[in-house]
Amino acid sequence: MLASDEWHREAVCAQTDPEVFFAKGQHLNAKAVCAGCPVTNECLREALDDEIEFGIWGAMSPPERLALLREERGDDYKWPSLNSTAEGAFCNSGAHLMVGENVLFIVGGGRRCRACKQQRDLEARSRRYAAEREARELAAA
Repeated sequence: MLASDEWHREAVCAQTDPEVFFAKGQHLNAKAVCAGCPVTNECLREALDDEIEFGIWGAMSPPERLALLREERGDDYKWPSLNSTAEGAFCNSGAHLMVGENVLFIVGGGRRCRACKQQRDLEARSRRYAAEREARELAAA
């Protein structure tokens, strides 16, 4: 393993446009760059140690890194900014940025993730439809 200040010089991303690692929809391109990098492990370790919440580091997205941190630090671990009201924090699932139209403001204060709410609503509808279909099949039998 290289010293903490040496691995940056060998990183393939040093010769790549940084936007690839932080722009929406670019994660597959960023991971492709990381695939050919000789210091991916050092990069990932730094991102985990420093709790870096944004961008692709060590060929892993923020939700992937959050899962590793939860394995290391416990299932209740959250990114440091999650309790912040700062624009750009991730939602409680760690899967979505809390920016723009993805933020639902609730009565009494607080914010919720629109994407997570939509997913929960979809799952609830699917369960309800499955239960209704099963009830119709039982009634028909």
